[in-house]
Amino acid sequence: MAKTLATNDARGRLLMAGRVMAGLDQDQLARRSGVSAATISNIERGNGGRDETISSIRSALRKSGVSVLWDTKNGLASVSLVYEKPDSEE
Repeated sequence: MAKTLATNDARGRLLMAGRVMAGLDQDQLARRSGVSAATISNIERGNGGRDETISSIRSALRKSGVSVLWDTKNGLASVSLVYEKPDSEE
């Protein structure tokens, strides 16, 4: 079966890729997102999670400089580094 963003497995892999790009282990991401490391592990293994939990994880990744985006309507997804100018350059 092909992986689509409609599957929890595909979303879990995207979030894992984001965590790795941010240089975080599951415990660090758990602390930053306010969820347990077991929850991070479960989601990354494709067991799904509540929308609020996924949002907290994505927010923590964004604050760590990684954006994880997906659109279930068209199947597009991206995991990217987010660069912001330091305050002294504005």
